[in-house]
Amino acid sequence: KSTALWYLTLLSSLFHGWRWILCSNENRNGAVVKRLIEFYHGVPIDKQSEEQFKDGLRFVNEHFTIISNKNLLNFKDVLNITEKLLSHKKYDGVLIATYNSLKIDLSNASKLSTHEYHYEAASEMQIFAKTFDICIYLNCHVITGAMRLQKGETKHKAPSKADTEGGGKFSNKADDFMTFHRDVQDKENYTKMQIHVRKIKEVETGGGYTPYEEPYILEMQKGMCGYADENGFNPIHDYWLK
Repeated sequence: KSTALWYLTLLSSLFHGWRWILCSNENRNGAVVKRLIEFYHGVPIDKQSEEQFKDGLRFVNEHFTIISNKNLLNFKDVLNITEKLLSHKKYDGVLIATYNSLKIDLSNASKLSTHEYHYEAASEMQIFAKTFDICIYLNCHVITGAMRLQKGETKHKAPSKADTEGGGKFSNKADDFMTFHRDVQDKENYTKMQIHVRKIKEVETGGGYTPYEEPYILEMQKGMCGYADENGFNPIHDYWLK
């Protein structure tokens, strides 16, 4: 999920000039920068020229700020850091990958249950996004049961909103909800990422739901430095051709 989300943030920066704050506790910051530079050119970093690498690094540094993951943060820490960064520069989005990598900060004096804490986190993120005119994308894992094959099945089905770790509170609070699904054990389709659009709060502004059996497809390209859609269109490749 994180890799596909990094790719989509890179597209928004390349084609629309968006600036992002990335909180990626499960990956080394250097690994995230490397992947973004590879997506920018569509070329593995060890096959890039010195000029390509410098240009890619310049672009990534200009459009992405990665929060240090040396210390374990809770959701309020991420929002506080974002607020400070916004006081110096305009950002369009925050990507938190993943939510369960954040610390649950419940003091002994707190009267909140874990469920109430997560609901409060979702509510505070929603208010923060509206207050500071910034979008927050929250990457959540699924519950363990959703990753198992059901009786009689030979392929893993895409999980539903209810399969999100922590229940329906995040899908209920979110303006939009998407499921990213890739079956790594499917030999014929393991390179294909399915994107199921489960919720769009305001369809009047564009977009809509995907039918159950017709998700968007992003297929990882050779070299793992970009995706193409189901029609073979690769926007990065097209960008550099033009």
